[in-house]
Amino acid sequence: GRFTSLLLVKTKGVAEQVAAALRTLPEVTFAVAVAGVYDIVIEVTCRDGEHLLSVVDNSIRSIDAVESVETLVYLKLLKLSYESGVWPTTR
Repeated sequence: GRFTSLLLVKTKGVAEQVAAALRTLPEVTFAVAVAGVYDIVIEVTCRDGEHLLSVVDNSIRSIDAVESVETLVYLKLLKLSYESGVWPTTR
């Protein structure tokens, strides 16, 4: 099975150092730097809720510069599209 979640990560210090550590985790399938309350958003894929809890507690919260993690568990896929094409402003 697959248990996919979006995690919102707030850092203290240099966000790029946290991002570098997050990119090494095999469960992380997507990572972006963002502006606002959070510094990094990642998507993780786990076997089940217990695996997700282990990743959050043991792999992510154990990174020194991680201040907090908010977990958004995907309940139902409503849309998935990779057909974004060319943005109108880039023509």
